[in-house]
Amino acid sequence: MSMTVPLMILAVGAAIAGFINIPQVSPLLEHWLEPVFGLHETVESAIPLFALVGSSLAVAALGALLGMSMYRVPLFGLKLPQIADPVRMGQRFSGLYNLSFNMLYVDQAYDRAFVQPFNKAGAWLARVFDLGLIDGLINGIGHGFRRLAGGLQRLQTGYVRNYALSMVLGVVVLIIWFFFR
Repeated sequence: MSMTVPLMILAVGAAIAGFINIPQVSPLLEHWLEPVFGLHETVESAIPLFALVGSSLAVAALGALLGMSMYRVPLFGLKLPQIADPVRMGQRFSGLYNLSFNMLYVDQAYDRAFVQPFNKAGAWLARVFDLGLIDGLINGIGHGFRRLAGGLQRLQTGYVRNYALSMVLGVVVLIIWFFFR
């Protein structure tokens, strides 16, 4: 019930937009895109436009009335007589009923065509790229620093004489560097 009013508003807007687009009713949109696409040639149909519009509206109205009658939905407060039992109609036309019930299998086709392949691609990327490349790179850097720290750990003996020797060697290296520069 919460979506009924927005759908009714959208239906009225669609009907108004449809009537605005009919060249015989309103010429507002007939030449609207000519600056973009240029002039176009119109082809007259063998069936008049109003016959096509009228027949499609009649079929839509009859379908809506049949549905309202089958499911006992009141029309402007009036209860329509039940023309057909929806259970028996579903059993009689089981193929159409299943097709309609499963929404023409659009969701299943979309899932098979897009969702499943993208999920598989995402799982592959997570396994190969994320775990293999990114985690491998980060873990490799961490492992390298761990080995470097293990090597530098040997230099820290706690003996003052070793630290003094390293300072003297550092000064000798600096003197040689300044001298040969």
